[in-house]
Amino acid sequence: MSPYRSQFSEHRSHWANKPLCFFLVNLVIWISYLITLRLFQLGDSYESLQTCFYLGIFLLIGQGVIFVIRKNILAGIGYYISAILLLVTFMVTGAIGYVLGNILGSGSAWPLLTKGDLVIGRNFALSFQPGVMVRAEIDGKSMIKRIHGVPGDQITICDGLVYVNDIAYQQVNNWVGFRFENAAQCQREYRKLQLAADEYFVLGDNTNQSRDSRQYGPVPKSVLYENFLYAIRDDMTVRYLTVEFVAPAEHKGAGQ
Repeated sequence: MSPYRSQFSEHRSHWANKPLCFFLVNLVIWISYLITLRLFQLGDSYESLQTCFYLGIFLLIGQGVIFVIRKNILAGIGYYISAILLLVTFMVTGAIGYVLGNILGSGSAWPLLTKGDLVIGRNFALSFQPGVMVRAEIDGKSMIKRIHGVPGDQITICDGLVYVNDIAYQQVNNWVGFRFENAAQCQREYRKLQLAADEYFVLGDNTNQSRDSRQYGPVPKSVLYENFLYAIRDDMTVRYLTVEFVAPAEHKGAGQ
C-alpha cells in the first residue's frame, strides 16, 4: 500500500471515529446559514425567502445522505433534531434579527392577520416607510399597526378617516388612495396636524375595530420596534404584510 493511500485511510478512519466532530461541523454550517440570512436580509422579500427555504431543504437532504453514507445514523438523527431546535430557537428569540411567533389577537389588523396566524418579523434595520406593518409599544401594550404618516406629513382627520397629505389609503380600497375634498364634507369631526421630526401616524387596517393614532395621537419612533413581514395561515398560505400605497392617478406621487 502506498504512503499516500495509507495516510488517506488513516484520515478517513479518524473522521469515521469522530461522529461528534462531523456533527459539530454540520451545526456550524447551519449557524453560517442563519448568519447569512441575517447579514444580507434575505428574509425581506418573498423571492429571497423562497430561495433560502429551498437551500435549507437541500442542506437537510444533502447532509442526511452524507450521514447515511458514513453510517452515522444515530448522529444524523441527533443532528436533525438539533438543527430544527436551533432554527426555532434563533427565530423565536430573534437571535438573528428575525422573529417567529403566533398572533394571539388581531382584530385591528384583520383581514391580513387573524388569530392563530404564524408571523415572521424583523427587529433589525427597521423600515419606517408608509405601508409597513409594525409592532408598537403604546401605553404599556403591544400593538400591531401600519405606518401611514411619517415626519413632515400633514394629517387631516375627517369623521374617522385619515388623510395623509390630503390622500387616504384604506384596505377596503386595496390601498388605492382617494383625496380629501374640503372640510364641508366632515359632519362630526375635523382635525389637522403636522407630524414633527420624530413622529409617525399609525393605523389599524380594520379601522372600525382599531384604537390607533386617531385616539392617542402620533407616536415617536422609539416605540416602534418590529417590522412584520409575513403571515402564514393554517392552510400554509403566505401573505406579505407590507403594502404599497397607490396614489390617485391625478395625484401620482402625492402622499408617498
